[in-house]
Amino acid sequence: MTMPVLSAGVQSLTKRMMPVIPALLAVFILPSPPVAYGAEPARVTILTAPQAIYRNAVQSIETAAKEKKWSYVMVELPPPPETPAAEDSADSDKPSGSREPASRPASANVSLQDIRNRLVQSQPTVIVAVGTEATNLALESVPKVAVVFCMVPNVLDASFLADDSRHKSRLAGVSADVSPAEQITWAAQLNEDVKNIGVLFSNRTRRTVEALRGAGQNHGMTITPIETSKNDFLAAIGLLGSKRCDGVIMVPDADVYNTITVQRLLLWGVRARKPVWAFSSKIVKAGAFAGWQADDESIGRQTADVADKVAAGTQPASVGVVYPAKVVYSINHRSTEMIGVSVPDDVLARISEQFGRND
Repeated sequence: MTMPVLSAGVQSLTKRMMPVIPALLAVFILPSPPVAYGAEPARVTILTAPQAIYRNAVQSIETAAKEKKWSYVMVELPPPPETPAAEDSADSDKPSGSREPASRPASANVSLQDIRNRLVQSQPTVIVAVGTEATNLALESVPKVAVVFCMVPNVLDASFLADDSRHKSRLAGVSADVSPAEQITWAAQLNEDVKNIGVLFSNRTRRTVEALRGAGQNHGMTITPIETSKNDFLAAIGLLGSKRCDGVIMVPDADVYNTITVQRLLLWGVRARKPVWAFSSKIVKAGAFAGWQADDESIGRQTADVADKVAAGTQPASVGVVYPAKVVYSINHRSTEMIGVSVPDDVLARISEQFGRND
């Protein structure tokens, strides 16, 4: 049977349609390419306190936010009341808390309710909270939204990470503390003769000290916790001797340390010829044997990476608490000589901050 001849009009239409047919096939027949997951920019609100101690971390987070092309807003808490210098203490991961405002100072007239309203109105997928106060405010102000925190000292003792905390499932973050295992490892490398290290603490750092104790056991080292306070510090110094402690690891505890108690501990170290490991290079420069602290800019980058994962769908609880990837080590050579400790050259070569050298 012969095929019917197409009319001239139909033939003309067919010729005009021929170039379009492949495109139609691509749309209606061929499978379309998958839509990239997370194509929409992450909506992130960065909440921070204004103290200068957070500045480097905040700037690092904001730089990463631009690189990751987040849709983000910055919200800053009001500046705290002035704190008298005599009360300056280890209330953060630094030896003395600076009250200098950050680069974008908030108005003193802004209320916490104003901050809460801004958090809600920003409609974030994730809140990045810098500091303990910011983390608590974020959790209380915006229920059900994931919160990624950083610059929280003694994070294991933070109330929002307690076993009975209703917020724990939506939290992830980067600790301000060097990991307990790394602290113990470095203490042993700096002084191989140390077998029993004292740790002065209060109720606010109980879990932190228990983590140090566990890390010490894994390393074959005894960690001796001594509960004390600023008002009972001299008695605690006496217990270091009676418990035969070979040295002291300091934890940033405002109920234990201020300018006066830090000086007393450093004086004990020199007189007893025992090493004191500090949580800040400032204390090492002031006379502690050695110390360690996290790099704030690195913490900011880590925090942004965690927030990126959470914004893409990773459950915060599956990330949990991570420790700083970059640690700055410090040593005071004058104190080393005074207590009679010789640090191996290969260990010294890995210490970036060295104080008290005569050369």
